[in-house]
Formats: sequence, structure tokens, C-alpha cells
Amino acid sequence: MLKHRSAFELYCNELRKEFNKSNPEISFDSFDVEIKRTIYRELSIEKKLAWVAYAEAEKARQVVKAAQIDNSIGDASTISSSSAATSSSTTTSINGKPTGKKKRKRNVRKKDPNAPKRHLNSFVLYKNSVRGQIKKQHGRPLTAPEVSKIASQLYQSLSPENRNILKAKAEEDKVRYQREMAAYKPPPGYDSKGFKIQDQPATTTSTK
Repeated sequence: MLKHRSAFELYCNELRKEFNKSNPEISFDSFDVEIKRTIYRELSIEKKLAWVAYAEAEKARQVVKAAQIDNSIGDASTISSSSAATSSSTTTSINGKPTGKKKRKRNVRKKDPNAPKRHLNSFVLYKNSVRGQIKKQHGRPLTAPEVSKIASQLYQSLSPENRNILKAKAEEDKVRYQREMAAYKPPPGYDSKGFKIQDQPATTTSTK
């Protein structure tokens, strides 16, 4: 199967076609990759999101095509028997109990709603600012990991100047958090960071 091309690679491929058509005497490949990245960084966020969506669509097409090729090559009886073997192995039990791993329940500590909000790093600040545009650009609902993945691609394509601006904002938010924490007075039953103190089990003493 072909390697999945990134949004940047697909954009360069299209840019190469346009450039070579207008400048047949100059090879587009002769330009340094940093020049191409600079051109890509200059795109609006709407255009970058369009290329990200295009890259995801191409990846999905390649996955489907590879699956079709595998199904056409594999023997139907072999696939059927292997699937049955896999199914039986995953449902094997010991003493009547399933062997599959149970998903551990995450223990979330209760926090004082009035406690200072934790500071955010530069990427999270950027993701929060473009989340609405990312969701609007796609024609289907996106999960939180999908939004983060797209935001990460956009963040990586930012110019150094824009990243420095975000880092400066993140540093300001960190100072804000430290200042608010220094003045924060937790209510009874909460620790200095605003988390609820877990109740200790009562102990009984025996009397003789």
C-alpha cells in the first residue's frame, strides 16, 4: 500500500503542477523544502483545513483499496476459518469467567469549582481558538482526538513568529495561574490545589 501523503505533501504536489505549467524552464523540485513550507504557512486556516480534509479522504481511499486487494487475494475458506479461530480465542474463558481485560474505571477527583483554572500550553490555546473552524470545515461530527490531530497538523505548519506569540500567551497564562493559586484559600475539605480530600475509612478500637 502506498504511503499516506500529508496535507503539506499534497499541497506541494498541486503547487508543482501549477508552477511547472507557468515556468517550464525551472524545476519546482530545485527549491528548498523550507521555501515550500513557508508558502504553505502563508495559507489561510480555511485552505489548510481543506488540504487536511483532502489528505484524510485520500488515506481512507487507500485503506479501502488495500482491504479490497487483500480480500481478493485471500482464500475465502481460509479467511472464514481464521476469523472463527480468532473469535473463539477471544472468548475463551477460565472456570466460566471471560479472560478479556476489563477497562479500569478512571478515578476522577472532585475539585472546588472556584479553584483557579490550570494554565494552558501554547498548543492547547491554539486548538481552542481553531476548534470551531475545524468542526465547521468537516461535513461530519468529529471526536475530540480527531480535532486534536487536525489542530496538531495546523499548529506544526505555523510560522515561528506565530508560535512565539502563542508561547508568550501561554507564559502569561502560567503567571496568571501562579498568581491566583498564591491567593487561593481552599474551603474546608479541600487541599491547597482545590482537590477534595478523600475521606479516610473510620477505624474502630476494641475495648477490653
